[in-house]
Amino acid sequence: MYSPLLIIAVYAQQEAAAPQTVTVAAQKEAVVKKIDKTVYDVANSARAANGSAQDVLQATPEVSVSADGKIAVKGNTQVTVLVDGKPTAITSGSGDETALALQTMSGADIASVEVITNPSAAYHANGGAIVNIVLKRNRKPGAHAQLKGSASNAELWNAGADGDVTPGALSVHGGAAVRHDGTRKIRESAVHWLDPLSGQAGYTRQTSDVFVHRVVKSGSLGIDYALNATESLTLSARRNTRRSRPLFDVLNEGDSIYHRISHGPNEQSDNSASVGYSRQDGGTALKAMLQHSDTVGLLDKSYSDVFIAPARPADYSHALTRTARHLTQPRWTGAARRL
Repeated sequence: MYSPLLIIAVYAQQEAAAPQTVTVAAQKEAVVKKIDKTVYDVANSARAANGSAQDVLQATPEVSVSADGKIAVKGNTQVTVLVDGKPTAITSGSGDETALALQTMSGADIASVEVITNPSAAYHANGGAIVNIVLKRNRKPGAHAQLKGSASNAELWNAGADGDVTPGALSVHGGAAVRHDGTRKIRESAVHWLDPLSGQAGYTRQTSDVFVHRVVKSGSLGIDYALNATESLTLSARRNTRRSRPLFDVLNEGDSIYHRISHGPNEQSDNSASVGYSRQDGGTALKAMLQHSDTVGLLDKSYSDVFIAPARPADYSHALTRTARHLTQPRWTGAARRL
């Protein structure tokens, strides 16, 4: 015969032995500070989803973007822009070309921005800062798709779609987007001048009204294949095209009064492709990649001067610049774990 105390003790033992499940859920931190860099997660940013790479950088702490697209990190204008840790023809040009490339790149493709204020010699940054744009990767099992779009006044809108399919060891992912956007800049300056030799004085006033309307199209395709548990192959390709029509009107008031009018158009296309191999086991890691990128731009700075006073026939100036840059580079890294 069991006593009540023995029954209670056996019941308590059974309760204590019952397995318990604890679920811990947490969101990814928006800002992660590491020893050599600061990482800003923008994968779920509304500004990134509806804007360009330049819009993303403008919203990134430590990074500033001027009205003409020049990038600075904590005031340092000597900045190297990388994509997935690698230099590309798209971002290795002059300041103007880099600005155009960032306006072309879709912010929806960016997963995070890494800011490196004091890079090591391995980056070859020549004493400047580094901004590394990390693109999104889609590797979840199954099939996924996403449609997105937005619209505002002045006929500005964007639309895009992306998705991925992962049947086992093979993963295929891609996306396409179209964006109509624009910026307006109004500037005014006044200069009083004096010639110390002749004593002649004068006054010049300049008012400019610039509206740049852009049409940007982008597309990407990537393939990841797991050869086995330790080896994998990757293929990727991207293309961005940009066409803009800057409506440029400058009113000059001095000895004569005239409008300087320009309307472009300007065009740019950016392309990149890469193939990579990686192997990682318990003691060693090897990564190899071959990448090619190119950018082609057409910049039309032709203008006409329309004179108001004194009245005279208009003057015309034609200036057309075409640029092309190509970059092919192999990269490999290897490391062995110390025992």
